[in-house]
Amino acid sequence: FFQAEDGIRDVAVTGVQTCALPIYAAILKIDRRLQRIEFAGAKIDLFQIDSTGQFHRHAAKRISLGYKDTFNPAEGPQTKVIPYQKGDVFALVTDGLTDQIGGKPDGSPNSFGYRRLAQVLTTHRSGSAQKIMNELMNSFTSWQGTRSEEHTSELQSRLHLVCRLLL
Repeated sequence: FFQAEDGIRDVAVTGVQTCALPIYAAILKIDRRLQRIEFAGAKIDLFQIDSTGQFHRHAAKRISLGYKDTFNPAEGPQTKVIPYQKGDVFALVTDGLTDQIGGKPDGSPNSFGYRRLAQVLTTHRSGSAQKIMNELMNSFTSWQGTRSEEHTSELQSRLHLVCRLLL
């Protein structure tokens, strides 16, 4: 029996050399028969928009992998079982998107954040996964405005993935 957290442990303990950069990870095991997802994450949260339009944030463990000397498997990610219905939308994003600075040029800078992410995902939940992804990036780019040159290290670590479960 494989649990999602086993995959994270394998990456953290045996599959990664000690490095200077943090490694974020998310492993999903989708069971279509039972309509559930097993999720384990290290700094990559899983977001769900259910069939009623409710936004759910399934938080990952706030640890970075890749530091073999400091990783304690007992403190690592745990598998969460998440039920789903046909048509639910799921998204994975790194903090390179949610923490990115932007805002109005004449206002104080602030991060894109989880509220903006939730608003985009819920507003466009009936579209295809590609449409939702495009709307997310359009919203992000528009919000970021002239501050796109700030925090370039976070720009390089921006990951986003959107999917709709059809079964």
